[in-house]
Parts: sequence; structure tokens; C-alpha cells
Amino acid sequence: MVSEKDRGLKPYSKTDYPMLTEPKFIRFKFRKVGDLQFISHRDLLSVMTKIFVRAKAPLWYSKGFNPHAKLIFALPLSVGVQSECEYLDVRVERAIPPSELMEHINAEVTEELRFIDAYYPETALEDIYWAEYDFEIGTEGADENMASEIEGLLTAEQVIILKKAKDKHEKIYFKEVDIAPYVRDVSVKFDGGLIKINAKLSASINQTHPHINPENIVTMLKDKLGILSGDVMREQYDIIRTKIYFEDGKTDFR
Repeated sequence: MVSEKDRGLKPYSKTDYPMLTEPKFIRFKFRKVGDLQFISHRDLLSVMTKIFVRAKAPLWYSKGFNPHAKLIFALPLSVGVQSECEYLDVRVERAIPPSELMEHINAEVTEELRFIDAYYPETALEDIYWAEYDFEIGTEGADENMASEIEGLLTAEQVIILKKAKDKHEKIYFKEVDIAPYVRDVSVKFDGGLIKINAKLSASINQTHPHINPENIVTMLKDKLGILSGDVMREQYDIIRTKIYFEDGKTDFR
């Protein structure tokens, strides 16, 4: 961790900036890669709260017996998935320039959790519809034929996966779901001994346009092709989220 002094930043106080008549959200874009892929979303929330406190961010806190800051994450990641494009809305009570606050926050984090952009948002997190992922799969028998077979499965008229669901008694069960309408722009190649997949998956929190967990794709390929069923010390896969888009699937979310 690099201190403000070592980064040449001028220390500041929350009181350097006027109070807002109404608290406002600042949106941050950040990366979460490397070993941080293995922390849970709950742990990330705790870490983020401490980072903002260390950076003296003028957070707005709720009133009452248990005051808490308002931090809203877009599309929380599953454990084991990395990302170069995470978004976080944070409510502040003072008129601080977002870029300046980001500088001080970055003095409190490592390269594996780096803030990339900060601004007052003009869109809602609910406007997110698509997320782009890169998969790298190292498995026995990986070759050009396997890459072609995987691409065929992911671009078929039906792409059936098993998704978790809950009944009226909150009991978890699995149901078959056709996600073909929610997978687009798929490309698969065999390169350097690895199967490399790039695809856009539905990422909306809107119930009519469901969120597809990238782990569902890997599970489907395990079930249908038997990949990643050999030596666990030699086979592995990595998933990284690279971009997030609006409904058209082309315009970068911001």
C-alpha cells in the first residue's frame, strides 16, 4: 500500500468541501484481479468501507441506531472470477471532485484493486444489460476440434443450462433454462494449449432479461463435453469480465 505522502498527494479533510443540500452518488469503475478473485462479495463490501474511511471520503451515512454508508455494487462477482470493469455507486455528502477522491482512494489500495474512473453518474446501474467475458480453459484433449465443438454448443438454437431456483418454501432446486437468447458474439479458439472463449452474456438485474453467471457456461461444458474432469493439479480455468454494455450490446456502460 502506498501512502498519500509517498504518492505526492496533499492530505485533505472532509471539511475542505461544502456540504451538499442533498447527498449525491459518485460512480467508481475499478478492477478486481489476481488473488482478490477469491474474496467473497461480503468481504469486498467490508474492505471497500474501510478503504473509503482511510481515504477520508465524505460518505453519507444513514440515520438511526445503526448508521451505515450507502455503497451499491453493480453485478457482484462470483468467487474465482476476475474483472477489469467493476462499478460501485457511493453516496457522498460533500461536493468533492470525483477524480480527486479517486486519487486518495488509490493511495489506499493495491494494483489488484485499482480504481480506474470516477464521475457523477447520469445513468442507472439498472441500465446494464450485457457483460463481456474472456474464458481460458486448460483441459486434457484441448485442440482445434474441441474449440469448434464448444463454439457450436454456445451458438446453437438452444443452449440449456441448469440454474438454481427456489420454490415457495425457499427450498433450492435446479431447473433447465434455455439461455440462447442471452448469449451473443461468441468466439472460441485454441491457442497456446488453451481453449479461449470470448462471449457477451446477459447481465441485467431486470427479471425479463436474466443475469447469466459465467460459471454456468463452464458447468455446462463440463456436463456436455466432460472437460476439466481430469487431474485437478494440471487442469484449470480462468474467467475475467472485460466490459459492460448498455442494452444494444455495443455501447460501453458508464
